[in-house]
Amino acid sequence: MEPNRKPVVDTNLLWAVAILTIASGLTALATAWICEQVLAAFRDSHAFAALMTKDAVILDDKNTESQLRMSTAALKVVRDLATCLAIGCAGVGVALGVRVFGRSDGQDAS
Repeated sequence: MEPNRKPVVDTNLLWAVAILTIASGLTALATAWICEQVLAAFRDSHAFAALMTKDAVILDDKNTESQLRMSTAALKVVRDLATCLAIGCAGVGVALGVRVFGRSDGQDAS
């Protein structure tokens, strides 16, 4: 007789949860680091004058203008990371829902 083996679905789901947990932790660390870089860029800024046009923001200080451009790009990266993580979490949530509530053969989820 073969010993009881866990179904492949359980193993795959476990791997999905483990990978998403690692990705969540790395994304949280990356988000914190990017936010700290954005805050540090503005913490050192001097008072400046800005001219806001339809296409761009023109500043009297090239360093501050560069910091603003980099900060905007960094915040877009944070937004994209959060969106990807939310999509991954939704996928795992659906898989868990199917695993727990999708059983029609009377078996329990354990």
